[in-house]
Amino acid sequence: MMKRFLFLSLLVCVGMSLSAQVTSISPASSNPNQTLTTVITLASGILQTDSLPYQTGDIYLKQGGNIIICDYFDSTQVYPGAGAPSDSLFCDFTIPPGAMLGWYEVHVITYFKDTVSPFALLPIDNMLAYGMVVADPNACPVPFNTNASSITGTGAQINWDPATVADTFRVRYRSIGSPTFLYKDVDGLGGTVNTTLSNLSPGTNYSFEVSTKCMGYSSTYSIIDTFQTTSTPVNCVVPNQLDTSAVTASSATLSWNALVLADSFLVRYSLNGTTNYLYKYLVGGGSNSTTLSGLLAGRAYQFQVTSICLGVSSGYSTSFVFITPGVCVKPHSITATSITNSSAVIGWTSLVSGDNFRIRYAVNGTSNYKYKTVAGTVYSTTISGLLPATTYNYQVSTMCSGAGTGYSGASSFTTTSTPVTCITPYGLSSSNLTSSTAQINWSVYVAADTFRIRYRLNGAGPYFYKNINGSGGITNGTITGLSPGSLYTYQVSSICLGVSSGYSSTLNFTTSAGAILCGTPTGVSSASITSSTAQISWNNTVTADTFRLRFAENGTTSYRYKDIAGGVYTTSISGLSPVTTYDIQVSSVCMGVGSGYSSIHTFSTIAGTIACATPYDLSTSGIAQNSATISWTPDITADSFMVRYSVLGTTNYKWKKISGAGGVFSTSLTGLANNTSYQWQVRSICAGVNVSVYSASFSFATLLRIANPALSAIDDQLKAYPNPADDHFTLQFYTDQNESFHFYLIDISGRIVLTEEFSGLEGENLIDVNTSRLASGVYTGILESTGSKNQIRVVIR
Repeated sequence: MMKRFLFLSLLVCVGMSLSAQVTSISPASSNPNQTLTTVITLASGILQTDSLPYQTGDIYLKQGGNIIICDYFDSTQVYPGAGAPSDSLFCDFTIPPGAMLGWYEVHVITYFKDTVSPFALLPIDNMLAYGMVVADPNACPVPFNTNASSITGTGAQINWDPATVADTFRVRYRSIGSPTFLYKDVDGLGGTVNTTLSNLSPGTNYSFEVSTKCMGYSSTYSIIDTFQTTSTPVNCVVPNQLDTSAVTASSATLSWNALVLADSFLVRYSLNGTTNYLYKYLVGGGSNSTTLSGLLAGRAYQFQVTSICLGVSSGYSTSFVFITPGVCVKPHSITATSITNSSAVIGWTSLVSGDNFRIRYAVNGTSNYKYKTVAGTVYSTTISGLLPATTYNYQVSTMCSGAGTGYSGASSFTTTSTPVTCITPYGLSSSNLTSSTAQINWSVYVAADTFRIRYRLNGAGPYFYKNINGSGGITNGTITGLSPGSLYTYQVSSICLGVSSGYSSTLNFTTSAGAILCGTPTGVSSASITSSTAQISWNNTVTADTFRLRFAENGTTSYRYKDIAGGVYTTSISGLSPVTTYDIQVSSVCMGVGSGYSSIHTFSTIAGTIACATPYDLSTSGIAQNSATISWTPDITADSFMVRYSVLGTTNYKWKKISGAGGVFSTSLTGLANNTSYQWQVRSICAGVNVSVYSASFSFATLLRIANPALSAIDDQLKAYPNPADDHFTLQFYTDQNESFHFYLIDISGRIVLTEEFSGLEGENLIDVNTSRLASGVYTGILESTGSKNQIRVVIR
């Protein structure tokens, strides 16, 4: 049981690689486009402990991302042994014609048998590094049995097996950790089996490999081997083992191999990648370090060292690069990568730090910058929402304590030209203009299920809409029914799965001149406006059997209508109220079919009294807990006025009649309930018979009595956020049952300025409240249901 526990403890992750478990493969050399049968031997006892591989994919050769899978494997076939299963197996490999040359790992996956869940069958990856070499068939064999001997502080003899014959042997070597190889070529004539490396550095670890060259063809290098030079001090060789310590924003201590002796050392250093060197001279005698000062923060530096003896230089060492920390300096090494049709990754040096980094970017040639701020420990970020096939300029600035370093130099990139789905259309234009039609076009790099065009006469009237099927890459649509010689504005949005991108920026076009039969009238205007009448006119570019006018008080739909015979383009409307804004539209009618109404024209009547008209300009003031003063326009005169009022949402009216003598236009309502919403209307009465219709309803709420336990001034069950709010806020509340709710917003004068009705579900409820039409100020919100009433204060900015 203990053995099983120890084995499972070793195999803590599925598929782990055990590099010592494959001991050999024979043959171990192959060529591209060759099929060979191999014998793979595993460590003793492996196949007695584990199950054999199950499939050919369990045995493979691997070099980096290149894998060659076993062609054929017979799980019942084992290498001939003494009557019992051995630790060897057969596998056929076909080396592809274009296979990468060089060494491949040999992998054999076996399966550990375990009956305890979850380790019912655990795959184990047994591996042999440098197992199979795929060689150029024209090259000599790869050297083997390589080793190093006769090692000193500055030299070593490299040996290889005498059975390897070649025209030339090449040894490549380097100090471990160095990216640069050194090479030595040795003539292979006469059976050369070794060569000596010199000018090495003392106390240094080296790696080496050997290859052969025959008739101009080079073999793969041998298996990497290593050795270490002795730690004997050496005079006047090239310094190595360069390093730094105590690096600050402006200084650094440099050091090199203490086993290198010299009369003096000369250090040269510069910003990495440049040759504007500065120099520092040091007398020898055990001094193998020095400190540089006056460095720049947030920069990469390189330095080299040469040893000098009797005035002769050893030559400079390889470069060593170090970085000074940089705080609040301007970013550099700006890049753009991973560029798509709508995004790019912006990167910059990690040698600079700050509180934040700010990226700004804009379409090339414009200064309409967009900005993105990231933390000061982040050195790349993705900017998105870009347009396809568009060149952008971008810069980066470091921010510290709210101050910026200034932006880096501008760089640019261009997004790819693949269409982007469901972004806001851009590149709008109009074409094929006639007196009543226009073709609207947008960028071919925008794709969508549907495109929606909205348009109207410039600066006036309602929008008209047209949907265009976006399938098949359609990027234009024709709108009709336009008025001749008219300026129109238009926008386009893309729609995918019912969700709109939002409309594009606005552009315009002008239709050509010419009369249209039964088109929508244009150029609606007003003149000769009095307190109760106005002269309405429109363009004569449309002909019709009849023209129909409709008009109503601005913001309402209580329309009145007037029909005018075709060929007439002006008429007077009457019965209007003084100092009132009206909306008016005109449509043409032919054979009983209307063109649709024109865009809205707005005008306002002038001041002046009118007898027995419906009162308007209703308002409420002096609101208290149980009373309020109501008033209406003084421009309406009457013998008397009748007021009716009730709790908001009910018809249990109470009435109050007020004499109109002397120009009375207000009265007080008393006996009201506190913290209650009311509605009221008023009409005028003349000679007891001629009465107007009741006015529009006006609502208000009496003041709150905080002592009332039914309404809490601060209620933890009712929250609003954000608060203060801009154009909307979210109302959060809880209820223990499904029920209907009313929500009111009341301004500081007690006037109800917003009402909402909605159904609440058991548990938490989140309701979005649109306040975009409300003025800035402090409001009281009241949430009512059948059995509860709650209050919250909301600030609109």
